[in-house]
Amino acid sequence: MIKKAVVSGCIVGIVTILAAFVLSEAMVAKEERLERLLKSGHFVNGRTLRLVCDVTAYCSGACCNTGHASGDDGSRLLDWSDQLAVGGLSISSLLKEGLRPAAVDTSVIPFGSIIDYDGVLYVALDRGGAIKGTRLDLAMKTHDESVEFGRRPRQIVTVHIPRSPARVVGLIKEQYGEGRAE
Repeated sequence: MIKKAVVSGCIVGIVTILAAFVLSEAMVAKEERLERLLKSGHFVNGRTLRLVCDVTAYCSGACCNTGHASGDDGSRLLDWSDQLAVGGLSISSLLKEGLRPAAVDTSVIPFGSIIDYDGVLYVALDRGGAIKGTRLDLAMKTHDESVEFGRRPRQIVTVHIPRSPARVVGLIKEQYGEGRAE
């Protein structure tokens, strides 16, 4: 009986280690896409900034992507679920591809910039009404992940600004957007 428990425990441990390795290797492979983009000519002679930012997180659902607009005809609900401000890209499909969108104030960080926060790369492709100045909002796969992430004030981030932000956004749309060739 003890022998069976030890063998079972060893098997569970090995399977857990293998699963963690496979998942981490998948994320590394996906992360390489942004690493390659960062090393491409689009970022050569671009600017690099170190900023102190308040960092929050959001998910692709309506819980994190709605607002209210009021006018002469009353108030109405606006829903931007799974949409990014640059258009033609969805939050959930980019996350599945291993690209992590970030919402930024484009007067500080232009769209197409790559943000390094805590060793993880994000791409500035979104904005939001509450995203002002050096506040960042990072896209997460689930609402629970965004809640768990919480609010992290005064975080150091490195922002890599491309020479032509519009060209980088166009490249991402071409490669991952709704109208891409499959």
